[in-house]
Order: sequence, then C-alpha cells, then structure tokens
Amino acid sequence: MGHTTPDADLMVMSESRRTFLVDAKGLYKKNPFVIKQKATRADLYYILAFVPDEGKNEFFVMSQEEVQRLSKAELKRLGRSEDYSMPGLSWPCVQPFKNKWDTLPK
Repeated sequence: MGHTTPDADLMVMSESRRTFLVDAKGLYKKNPFVIKQKATRADLYYILAFVPDEGKNEFFVMSQEEVQRLSKAELKRLGRSEDYSMPGLSWPCVQPFKNKWDTLPK
C-alpha cells in the first residue's frame, strides 16, 4: 500500500512467535528520513534503509519511542511546530541505530 499504509508496512513474527509491526523507510541519498507521527503502539518498529546507487546498503533499526523522541527533538532544533507536514530524522540523528537488530523483539 506504499505511503497509504495506516500502521506499518509489515507484520512480522519473531522466533518466539511474538508478532510486531515494522514500518520501512528508504533513501538512496543521505537526506532526512521523512517519518510522520502515528498513534503510539508498543509493537511498532522502524527499519530505515539507505540503499545508495554505489556503495553498501545501511540499515537503522529503531523503536517507535526512539523515533518519536528524536523527531520531536529535530522539530525543536529546526524551530518547527509539532504539526509540521514533513517531520523526520536527519542523517546524523539515525547513526547510533545502525545495525541495531537487537531492538526488534526476540
């Protein structure tokens, strides 16, 4: 469903049979990841993929709580209101979450 998916792009089941949702976002250039606010869910995670034309792919794995916290901080840093139409996370903001696959439920 692309950009019209209400909650997430994927429903996933872990090895322990726990289900959770994943919203995937992708870039091919080091631009901000645009991530709009969604209703808070304990079972929602984000996988941000950087897939450049040349070079290696990179993945950043975050909980919804982490995305919400950093998104609010970015809006504040940029002097934008919380209802800004294109909220997101800058490239430096996501770096601590590179390959943090342990964030996902086991």
